[in-house]
Amino acid sequence: MQNLDHYEEFKDYDRFSMPDGIARVTAGSGGEAYLIDCKGKVALYDCGMAYCHDELLKNIKEKLSEWGYDKPDYALLSHTHYDHIGALPYIIETYPDIIVVAAPKAKKVFLSDGAKRTMKRLGEAAREDYGNKYQKSQEILVSPLRVDIAASDMQDIKIGKKTVRVVFTPGHTDCSVCYLILPDSIMFLSETTGVLRGPEYLTTAILKDYNQSIESAYKCKKIGAKTLIGSHFGTIPEYYNDRYYDLFLETAEKEKEAIVSLYNKGASFDELLECYKDMNWTVARSKVQPYEAFLENANYIIKHLVDKFGDKKEN
Repeated sequence: MQNLDHYEEFKDYDRFSMPDGIARVTAGSGGEAYLIDCKGKVALYDCGMAYCHDELLKNIKEKLSEWGYDKPDYALLSHTHYDHIGALPYIIETYPDIIVVAAPKAKKVFLSDGAKRTMKRLGEAAREDYGNKYQKSQEILVSPLRVDIAASDMQDIKIGKKTVRVVFTPGHTDCSVCYLILPDSIMFLSETTGVLRGPEYLTTAILKDYNQSIESAYKCKKIGAKTLIGSHFGTIPEYYNDRYYDLFLETAEKEKEAIVSLYNKGASFDELLECYKDMNWTVARSKVQPYEAFLENANYIIKHLVDKFGDKKEN
């Protein structure tokens, strides 16, 4: 495990400083949430983990009041992992008319009992790791969950005076999407293109498909949004936009080569896991992601890499 106890900040730059009309309403550790003032309507991007829903709802209410609104009109989901949509049942209960936007696959995930059991289990682990006394006494809900608009790739959705373009970016999950806010040229990135931890430090999360992740990075880079808001990070300095994508591509290749090379030399799965942990598990990460969730992701990532790129043999 790397002994990093914090994100590495860009010099003279505040990653939590948002563009006009964007407000960070994040609560607790492990997940992010943002409100987008679309001039006449408000959209909520992701909603973080379930355990801290009480703080999230308070943050949302306060920001809406400041902006002169009484409710969010849309919820934009990046994907269906518990740390991004865990609080959605509480959002829907509080704002039942909210219109939920996501990829079509998300709709199927929300109907899966197995997926909801995983959300609940990991949500409970996060509650025990990060929750306060009150939060630890609260049940983790995984219902109601729904998708009202199962968007298509590059679909434009008019919200207030803004246009929200849905950009499919599979790789982290099959349902991962970015949202491009127009005409502002602000893009909320999905986790498919990695989590920036600081200058020249990024971690990947290729759970489903390596090649799709690479294609998604090139796709987003070509779009060329002016402002990037990175998954689990905040705003990325504009001068670093292209480097962000290049760093993801470099890191993904290094990670693939490290795991596949060891596998081809006969390493056991436990040895591959130790290699992956050495590259990716840090003190800082333990403050925002339960170890159980990290291990679950690591298992998927390693299995995908060796199945797709490793020598075909019994190991």
